[in-house]
Amino acid sequence: RLGLGGPAFSLNDFHELSGRDGRLGSTIVQGAVDGNFTRFQIRGEWEQQHSGEFLYTAHYQQAGVHVTEKLTFNVQREQANVHVAFRPPMETKLPNGVVTKPTQAPSAGRSAYRLTRDVGIGANYAFRPNVVVKLEGHENKGSNYDRRAFNQPVGRYFISSLALSF
Repeated sequence: RLGLGGPAFSLNDFHELSGRDGRLGSTIVQGAVDGNFTRFQIRGEWEQQHSGEFLYTAHYQQAGVHVTEKLTFNVQREQANVHVAFRPPMETKLPNGVVTKPTQAPSAGRSAYRLTRDVGIGANYAFRPNVVVKLEGHENKGSNYDRRAFNQPVGRYFISSLALSF
């Protein structure tokens, strides 16, 4: 089984976010692959949103090896980044009304920020096709949404789960 995906669409009507003509000109592009073969599996997704000077990119990759019919080992990596371009103002109006201009043209800049990076290893054991135990170990740098902590935690966490399907 191999699947590919890639919807792309544009958002152009965010009046509250734009200071110019009411049109932000946002574009979101997404792509995905999901392959499950006899001895291995691969999965991945990629997304990018571009809105004016704002660029958000997120992706994850997962690869697994079916050691036996019931046991699979997996590795995965995910990351999300934000880049913001900025241009300093050409003039500044002080509180006393005086307008100042720089002696030389200000240079544009770019600020980059990694929201999160998570790497993990795991094992799945299928007692039956509809009963699977999963064990995972992860290392996270950045925002860890699984813990609902948005303050840049760095650390390790573990997940164990039982998946049942009917």
